[in-house]
Amino acid sequence: MTWPLVGLSLYMSNIGSSSFMGVAGSAAAKGVAVLCYEFCGLFGIILLGYAFIPVYVSSGAFTMPEYLRRRFGGSRLQMYLAVQNLILFVFTKLSGELYGGVLILQQALLIDNKYLALLGLLAVTTLYTILGGLSAVIYTDALQGVIVVIGAFILTGFSLNAVGSYENMENLYFRSIANETLLGNSTCGLADPDAFKMMRPITDPEYPWLGISLGAFILSGWYFCTDQVLVQRILAAKDLTHAKAGTAMAAILKILPLFIMIWRRHGGENSLPGFPVAAAMPPTFTWCWRVMPTIVKGLMVSALLAALMSSLTSIFNSAATLFTVDIWLKFRPHANNKEQMLVSRVFTLGFLLIGIAWLPTVDLAEGGQIFHYLQQINSFLAPPLFACFLMAVMWTRMNEEGAFWAWPSGWWWAMIWSFIESPPGCGEEDTRHELLRNFHYLHFAIFLFSLSAIISFVVSLVTRPLPKERLVGTTIWTLRSNEEIQRILDETEVPDMQALAKESEQKEGSGGRDWKTTLIHVFCGATEVEDQLDESVREAIELRMTATASRVNPKWQTLVDILSAAAVAIGLFMWGFFN
Repeated sequence: MTWPLVGLSLYMSNIGSSSFMGVAGSAAAKGVAVLCYEFCGLFGIILLGYAFIPVYVSSGAFTMPEYLRRRFGGSRLQMYLAVQNLILFVFTKLSGELYGGVLILQQALLIDNKYLALLGLLAVTTLYTILGGLSAVIYTDALQGVIVVIGAFILTGFSLNAVGSYENMENLYFRSIANETLLGNSTCGLADPDAFKMMRPITDPEYPWLGISLGAFILSGWYFCTDQVLVQRILAAKDLTHAKAGTAMAAILKILPLFIMIWRRHGGENSLPGFPVAAAMPPTFTWCWRVMPTIVKGLMVSALLAALMSSLTSIFNSAATLFTVDIWLKFRPHANNKEQMLVSRVFTLGFLLIGIAWLPTVDLAEGGQIFHYLQQINSFLAPPLFACFLMAVMWTRMNEEGAFWAWPSGWWWAMIWSFIESPPGCGEEDTRHELLRNFHYLHFAIFLFSLSAIISFVVSLVTRPLPKERLVGTTIWTLRSNEEIQRILDETEVPDMQALAKESEQKEGSGGRDWKTTLIHVFCGATEVEDQLDESVREAIELRMTATASRVNPKWQTLVDILSAAAVAIGLFMWGFFN
């Protein structure tokens, strides 16, 4: 895949309906500080392109658990991460997207039977994910990305035009008060006085400066550098230059939430009856439906549905890849290509059923701050994982024991914290201990990351180091040079797969196939050519693919580096602008 497709697909996989609706809801309730996740995400994407992707590609891994196996050996880390990711797909990604989907269907399309409508969306996205695979997902992501950006900018224009200027938008926001108080406390309906500041006091209950600068970066690093849904898009790039260009494009696009989510929301709505916080989530479409022409309403709904479908297809495709590569092949190591494709498609259907069963839970999200809830969950689970991957990529002395013991140790702390730390709602008495009362979940993410890194460091030093051959191509310091890559390409001979496929089709055509065989053939999405190759040829093909993807185009690399540096500069400027 070329860099525009990679960049748009990465961006759309990130900016699903949960972000589109959730970021706007959190910003309306507490101000622009929620953008810390977007701006830290910008730096996380650049880190992915320049530190992690070269290692992933060089190692020949297709999934994050598979990288751990190639880096450390053994299989317990691989299985552990695969199972954890599949669970998180359901409890965070799928639940967040379904919640956003319910809001879209209820408010934009005025559909009463939201579950039936969501069932239809799930069925459609599952169908083209199964039949088209990753290529279809990336192409549709790119198309939907264009729709989302255009539609959101038009809506932002209407919003700012309605208020006249940025200064008027700030004034109107601070005058926005909930028309109805649900908690018997009028202060719960007032706008936050620090709504347009990002760097707030360290004691701020929502966005303390240390938490949003360092804690949010840890979450962003985990999300962009180790999440299968996002990394898989970059791994589809034709070479490293296209991969880095795609990350630079996605990083620049991370600035857009300020305009397409925050200003769109603050500019359009100034009084929200029926909700306990100023400018809470619903009714986000009420103002839009009053002032926008019909064609723009349709474009906006298309943009929101595109964001929803894009994220769902990314989740389905990545979950199927994880299950097939990291779990199924563990028990069926000699499964041929057709069997793997069949298992992947059947698992996608199974994941659809899980999504259907999960629909009733979307009503549990209260107050419109689903994005805030997801970040709390991530703060408990992500830091040990990011510490493990970051040290695996950056530190050659780290071994399997260090990674394994640091990971569960962090999880135990997270489980304890999740039980004892339960912040009260607005207007409720805070009965927690003073230490817990002032210890924000983003600060806990910093603590958990540091603890996991220290445990990994100590355990790795007191146990036996890995053999040097295990480190080849699996850390940032042991990547293959361009000369070595070219030597591999020159020395590795592989058969002409297109010629073999054509020959196989001719043989099948002469013998004929019944409709059942044809249907299975289409559903599996694979020919028998790959299954006819011996193991040595398969290894040669994999080696050549890895070498090809690891190449760097010197002609364009300098320009890509400049664009990446510009993206970082823009991110730093935005941090300064809101401080």
